Amino acid sequence: MAAPPSVNHSNTSSSAQTSTTSFTSADMTSDLPSLMEVIIVVILTTAMSLVTITGNTLVVVAFKLRTVNNYFLLSLACADLIIGLLSMNLYTTYLALGRWPLGRIACHLWLALDYVASNASVLNLLAISVDRYLSVTRPLTYRAKRTPRRATAIIGLAWGVSIVLWAPPILSWEWIGEEDIARSTANSDSDCTVGFFNEPLITFGTAFAAFYLPCIVMCALYWRIYKETEKRTKELAGETAFLPLRLTQSYNALSPIEVPCFIHTRMRLSCTEGPPLSPILATWTLLHSLHASG
Repeated sequence: MAAPPSVNHSNTSSSAQTSTTSFTSADMTSDLPSLMEVIIVVILTTAMSLVTITGNTLVVVAFKLRTVNNYFLLSLACADLIIGLLSMNLYTTYLALGRWPLGRIACHLWLALDYVASNASVLNLLAISVDRYLSVTRPLTYRAKRTPRRATAIIGLAWGVSIVLWAPPILSWEWIGEEDIARSTANSDSDCTVGFFNEPLITFGTAFAAFYLPCIVMCALYWRIYKETEKRTKELAGETAFLPLRLTQSYNALSPIEVPCFIHTRMRLSCTEGPPLSPILATWTLLHSLHASG
Protein backbone atom coordinates (compact mmCIF):
# COMPACT_ATOMS: atom_id res chain seq x y z
CA MET A 1 0.00 0.00 0.00
CA ALA A 2 1.35 3.37 -0.99
CA ALA A 3 2.05 5.81 1.79
CA PRO A 4 -0.28 8.80 1.96
CA PRO A 5 1.18 11.98 0.57
CA SER A 6 2.79 14.15 3.19
CA VAL A 7 1.18 17.48 3.93
CA ASN A 8 3.34 20.49 4.61
CA HIS A 9 1.42 22.06 7.48
CA SER A 10 3.69 25.09 7.63
CA ASN A 11 3.06 25.91 3.97
CA THR A 12 -0.68 25.39 4.38
CA SER A 13 -0.82 27.62 7.42
CA SER A 14 1.26 30.26 5.68
CA SER A 15 -0.97 30.14 2.59
CA ALA A 16 -4.11 30.45 4.69
CA GLN A 17 -2.66 33.37 6.57
CA THR A 18 -1.60 35.05 3.34
CA SER A 19 -5.00 34.57 1.75
CA THR A 20 -6.75 35.88 4.85
CA THR A 21 -4.49 38.92 4.93
CA SER A 22 -4.99 39.63 1.26
CA PHE A 23 -8.74 39.22 1.63
CA THR A 24 -8.82 41.64 4.53
CA SER A 25 -6.75 44.19 2.64
CA ALA A 26 -8.94 43.88 -0.43
CA ASP A 27 -12.06 44.16 1.70
CA MET A 28 -10.76 47.29 3.42
CA THR A 29 -9.74 48.80 0.10
CA SER A 30 -13.18 48.17 -1.36
CA ASP A 31 -14.78 50.01 1.55
CA LEU A 32 -12.77 53.16 0.90
CA PRO A 33 -14.16 55.66 -1.63
CA SER A 34 -12.25 56.05 -4.86
CA LEU A 35 -10.22 59.16 -5.60
CA MET A 36 -12.70 60.29 -8.24
CA GLU A 37 -15.62 59.96 -5.80
CA VAL A 38 -13.74 62.01 -3.22
CA ILE A 39 -12.92 64.73 -5.77
CA ILE A 40 -16.53 64.95 -6.96
CA VAL A 41 -17.95 65.14 -3.43
CA VAL A 42 -15.32 67.70 -2.35
CA ILE A 43 -16.15 69.91 -5.34
CA LEU A 44 -19.89 69.63 -4.67
CA THR A 45 -19.66 70.31 -0.95
CA THR A 46 -17.24 73.22 -1.46
CA ALA A 47 -19.52 74.83 -4.04
CA MET A 48 -22.58 74.32 -1.83
CA SER A 49 -20.69 75.76 1.13
CA LEU A 50 -19.75 78.91 -0.79
CA VAL A 51 -23.29 79.41 -2.06
CA THR A 52 -24.73 78.80 1.41
CA ILE A 53 -22.33 81.20 3.13
CA THR A 54 -22.78 83.95 0.52
CA GLY A 55 -26.57 83.77 0.34
CA ASN A 56 -27.22 83.57 4.06
CA THR A 57 -24.66 86.27 4.88
CA LEU A 58 -26.58 88.61 2.59
CA VAL A 59 -29.81 87.71 4.38
CA VAL A 60 -28.29 88.45 7.80
CA VAL A 61 -26.72 91.74 6.65
CA ALA A 62 -29.95 92.86 4.97
CA PHE A 63 -32.06 92.24 8.10
CA LYS A 64 -33.43 95.74 8.71
CA LEU A 65 -37.20 95.55 8.36
CA ARG A 66 -38.47 93.92 11.58
CA THR A 67 -41.37 91.98 10.09
CA VAL A 68 -42.54 88.58 11.25
CA ASN A 69 -41.50 86.94 8.00
CA ASN A 70 -38.00 88.42 8.29
CA TYR A 71 -37.61 87.02 11.81
CA PHE A 72 -38.17 83.51 10.45
CA LEU A 73 -35.84 84.12 7.52
CA LEU A 74 -33.11 85.46 9.83
CA SER A 75 -33.31 82.38 12.05
CA LEU A 76 -33.20 80.12 8.99
CA ALA A 77 -30.21 82.03 7.62
CA CYS A 78 -28.31 81.69 10.92
CA ALA A 79 -28.87 77.93 10.98
CA ASP A 80 -27.79 77.53 7.36
CA LEU A 81 -24.79 79.80 7.94
CA ILE A 82 -23.58 77.50 10.71
CA ILE A 83 -23.95 74.56 8.35
CA GLY A 84 -22.12 76.34 5.54
CA LEU A 85 -19.27 77.63 7.71
CA LEU A 86 -18.60 74.64 9.96
CA SER A 87 -20.52 71.51 9.01
CA MET A 88 -19.78 71.41 5.29
CA ASN A 89 -16.14 72.49 5.54
CA LEU A 90 -15.25 70.07 8.33
CA TYR A 91 -17.11 67.28 6.54
CA THR A 92 -15.16 68.05 3.35
CA THR A 93 -11.88 67.92 5.30
CA TYR A 94 -12.91 64.66 6.96
CA LEU A 95 -13.81 63.13 3.61
CA ALA A 96 -10.70 64.35 1.77
CA LEU A 97 -8.28 63.09 4.45
CA GLY A 98 -10.14 59.84 5.01
CA ARG A 99 -9.92 60.32 8.77
CA TRP A 100 -10.89 62.78 11.49
CA PRO A 101 -7.80 64.86 12.41
CA LEU A 102 -9.08 67.03 15.29
CA GLY A 103 -9.62 64.58 18.16
CA ARG A 104 -12.66 63.19 19.98
CA ILE A 105 -13.83 66.36 21.74
CA ALA A 106 -13.86 68.37 18.51
CA CYS A 107 -15.62 65.45 16.81
CA HIS A 108 -18.43 65.39 19.36
CA LEU A 109 -18.84 69.17 19.28
CA TRP A 110 -18.91 69.18 15.47
CA LEU A 111 -21.51 66.43 15.30
CA ALA A 112 -23.69 68.07 17.95
CA LEU A 113 -23.52 71.48 16.28
CA ASP A 114 -24.14 69.96 12.86
CA TYR A 115 -27.27 68.07 13.85
CA VAL A 116 -28.62 70.90 16.02
CA ALA A 117 -28.24 73.45 13.20
CA SER A 118 -29.63 71.03 10.60
CA ASN A 119 -32.68 70.21 12.69
CA ALA A 120 -33.21 73.89 13.54
CA SER A 121 -33.10 74.71 9.84
CA VAL A 122 -35.77 72.12 9.08
CA LEU A 123 -37.97 73.34 11.95
CA ASN A 124 -37.59 76.94 10.80
CA LEU A 125 -38.71 75.90 7.34
CA LEU A 126 -41.67 74.15 8.92
CA ALA A 127 -42.53 77.29 10.92
CA ILE A 128 -42.39 79.38 7.74
CA SER A 129 -44.69 76.90 6.00
CA VAL A 130 -47.22 76.99 8.85
CA ASP A 131 -47.04 80.79 8.92
CA ARG A 132 -47.73 81.03 5.20
CA TYR A 133 -50.53 78.48 5.41
CA LEU A 134 -52.32 80.35 8.20
CA SER A 135 -51.77 83.69 6.46
CA VAL A 136 -53.54 82.37 3.37
CA THR A 137 -56.31 80.28 4.91
CA ARG A 138 -57.10 82.59 7.87
CA PRO A 139 -56.09 86.06 6.70
CA LEU A 140 -58.39 88.05 8.96
CA THR A 141 -57.94 86.23 12.27
CA TYR A 142 -54.31 85.13 11.98
CA ARG A 143 -52.80 88.47 10.99
CA ALA A 144 -53.90 89.99 14.30
CA LYS A 145 -52.02 87.23 16.17
CA ARG A 146 -48.96 87.37 13.90
CA THR A 147 -46.65 89.46 16.10
CA PRO A 148 -42.83 89.64 16.37
CA ARG A 149 -43.01 88.42 19.96
CA ARG A 150 -44.89 85.29 18.94
CA ALA A 151 -42.49 84.70 16.06
CA THR A 152 -39.54 84.99 18.46
CA ALA A 153 -41.15 82.43 20.78
CA ILE A 154 -41.66 80.00 17.89
CA ILE A 155 -38.06 80.45 16.76
CA GLY A 156 -36.80 79.87 20.30
CA LEU A 157 -38.92 76.71 20.51
CA ALA A 158 -37.44 75.42 17.24
CA TRP A 159 -33.88 75.93 18.46
CA GLY A 160 -34.66 74.58 21.93
CA VAL A 161 -36.19 71.38 20.56
CA SER A 162 -33.20 70.88 18.26
CA ILE A 163 -30.71 71.33 21.11
CA VAL A 164 -32.55 69.00 23.49
CA LEU A 165 -33.12 66.38 20.79
CA TRP A 166 -29.55 66.11 19.50
CA ALA A 167 -26.90 67.65 21.78
CA PRO A 168 -27.27 65.47 24.93
CA PRO A 169 -27.39 62.09 23.11
CA ILE A 170 -24.43 62.89 20.86
CA LEU A 171 -22.24 64.32 23.63
CA SER A 172 -23.03 61.60 26.18
CA TRP A 173 -23.50 58.46 24.06
CA GLU A 174 -20.06 57.07 24.94
CA TRP A 175 -21.16 56.84 28.56
CA ILE A 176 -24.85 55.94 28.23
CA GLY A 177 -24.80 53.78 25.08
CA GLU A 178 -24.19 50.08 24.74
CA GLU A 179 -20.73 48.96 25.82
CA ASP A 180 -19.46 47.65 22.50
CA ILE A 181 -20.66 50.65 20.52
CA ALA A 182 -19.28 53.08 23.10
CA ARG A 183 -15.91 51.33 23.14
CA SER A 184 -15.60 51.24 19.37
CA THR A 185 -16.55 54.90 19.12
CA ALA A 186 -14.09 55.96 21.81
CA ASN A 187 -11.14 53.95 20.48
CA SER A 188 -11.42 54.88 16.81
CA ASP A 189 -9.83 58.32 16.91
CA SER A 190 -9.66 58.52 13.12
CA ASP A 191 -13.43 58.00 12.78
CA CYS A 192 -16.07 60.61 13.59
CA THR A 193 -19.63 59.29 13.50
CA VAL A 194 -22.67 59.36 15.73
CA GLY A 195 -22.53 56.26 17.93
CA PHE A 196 -26.24 55.54 18.20
CA PHE A 197 -26.61 55.48 14.41
CA ASN A 198 -25.19 51.95 14.58
CA GLU A 199 -28.68 50.96 15.74
CA PRO A 200 -30.93 50.66 12.64
CA LEU A 201 -34.12 51.41 14.59
CA ILE A 202 -32.68 54.60 16.07
CA THR A 203 -31.33 55.65 12.68
CA PHE A 204 -34.69 55.21 10.97
CA GLY A 205 -36.63 56.84 13.81
CA THR A 206 -34.45 59.94 14.04
CA ALA A 207 -34.26 60.38 10.25
CA PHE A 208 -38.04 60.09 9.91
CA ALA A 209 -38.85 62.39 12.84
CA ALA A 210 -36.20 65.04 12.13
CA PHE A 211 -36.26 65.15 8.32
CA TYR A 212 -38.85 63.15 6.43
CA LEU A 213 -41.88 63.94 8.60
CA PRO A 214 -41.33 67.73 8.48
CA CYS A 215 -40.81 67.49 4.71
CA ILE A 216 -44.09 65.60 4.31
CA VAL A 217 -45.92 68.19 6.43
CA MET A 218 -44.35 71.05 4.43
CA CYS A 219 -45.36 69.49 1.12
CA ALA A 220 -48.93 69.04 2.39
CA LEU A 221 -49.09 72.64 3.61
CA TYR A 222 -47.74 74.05 0.35
CA TRP A 223 -50.21 71.93 -1.59
CA ARG A 224 -53.04 73.41 0.49
CA ILE A 225 -51.59 76.90 -0.08
CA TYR A 226 -51.53 76.27 -3.83
CA LYS A 227 -55.13 75.06 -3.91
CA GLU A 228 -56.33 77.95 -1.73
CA THR A 229 -54.46 80.48 -3.86
CA GLU A 230 -55.89 78.96 -7.02
CA LYS A 231 -59.41 79.22 -5.60
CA ARG A 232 -58.89 82.83 -4.50
CA THR A 233 -57.47 83.75 -7.90
CA LYS A 234 -60.56 82.40 -9.66
CA GLU A 235 -62.82 84.24 -7.25
CA LEU A 236 -60.87 87.45 -7.76
CA ALA A 237 -61.02 87.07 -11.55
CA GLY A 238 -64.79 86.61 -11.37
CA GLU A 239 -65.25 89.64 -9.15
CA THR A 240 -62.98 91.79 -11.32
CA ALA A 241 -65.10 91.01 -14.38
CA PHE A 242 -68.20 92.46 -12.68
CA LEU A 243 -66.36 95.20 -10.80
CA PRO A 244 -67.47 98.14 -13.04
CA LEU A 245 -71.12 97.10 -12.66
CA ARG A 246 -70.80 96.78 -8.90
CA LEU A 247 -69.05 100.13 -8.59
CA THR A 248 -71.79 101.77 -10.66
CA GLN A 249 -74.55 100.27 -8.53
CA SER A 250 -72.90 101.07 -5.20
CA TYR A 251 -71.02 104.24 -6.13
CA ASN A 252 -72.70 106.24 -3.40
CA ALA A 253 -71.76 103.63 -0.77
CA LEU A 254 -68.02 103.53 -1.52
CA SER A 255 -65.63 106.43 -1.37
CA PRO A 256 -62.71 106.72 -3.85
CA ILE A 257 -60.35 105.58 -1.07
CA GLU A 258 -62.36 102.51 -0.12
CA VAL A 259 -62.47 101.07 -3.63
CA PRO A 260 -58.71 100.50 -4.14
CA CYS A 261 -58.40 99.32 -0.53
CA PHE A 262 -61.07 96.70 -1.21
CA ILE A 263 -59.29 95.49 -4.34
CA HIS A 264 -55.88 95.52 -2.62
CA THR A 265 -57.18 93.47 0.32
CA ARG A 266 -58.62 90.77 -1.91
CA MET A 267 -55.43 90.56 -3.95
CA ARG A 268 -53.26 90.22 -0.85
CA LEU A 269 -55.08 87.02 0.06
CA SER A 270 -53.54 85.36 -2.97
CA CYS A 271 -49.98 86.45 -2.17
CA THR A 272 -47.52 84.75 0.14
CA GLU A 273 -43.99 85.45 1.21
CA GLY A 274 -41.11 83.14 2.01
CA PRO A 275 -38.52 80.87 0.43
CA PRO A 276 -39.53 78.48 -2.36
CA LEU A 277 -39.90 74.90 -1.17
CA SER A 278 -38.59 72.80 -4.09
CA PRO A 279 -34.94 73.99 -4.15
CA ILE A 280 -34.73 73.75 -0.37
CA LEU A 281 -36.04 70.18 -0.30
CA ALA A 282 -33.70 69.18 -3.13
CA THR A 283 -30.71 70.65 -1.28
CA TRP A 284 -31.72 69.06 2.01
CA THR A 285 -32.20 65.66 0.40
CA LEU A 286 -28.70 65.84 -1.13
CA LEU A 287 -27.13 66.94 2.17
CA HIS A 288 -28.94 64.25 4.13
CA SER A 289 -27.85 61.57 1.65
CA LEU A 290 -24.21 62.70 1.79
CA HIS A 291 -24.19 62.81 5.57
CA ALA A 292 -25.92 59.43 5.89
CA SER A 293 -23.46 57.81 3.50
CA GLY A 294 -20.54 59.37 5.34
